[in-house]
Amino acid sequence: MLEVKQGDILELSEDVVLHAIPELDKFWAFRVEAGDQYELNETAYFLLSQFREPLNIGAAIAAFAARFDKDMGSCENDCIPLLGQYLEEGLFQRR
Repeated sequence: MLEVKQGDILELSEDVVLHAIPELDKFWAFRVEAGDQYELNETAYFLLSQFREPLNIGAAIAAFAARFDKDMGSCENDCIPLLGQYLEEGLFQRR
């Protein structure tokens, strides 16, 4: 897994499309060029959607903690490995 830190700036890759049907609790990310699709839960979708524009990981985690009323420490522990995995899979590009 690629290492990411709070100060890193990420943005969704150009070929990534996010789609949600919240009333059905359905969330996806699609890598159009690779033909990959990811079924997401609401929290993962929210986290990915923060990176539609270049954003510092720390700011995204702070928004995540506020949205889901969680403490920053547990959000960092949960989000940073997930972001590293998504970066490795090509959903993000570093800025």
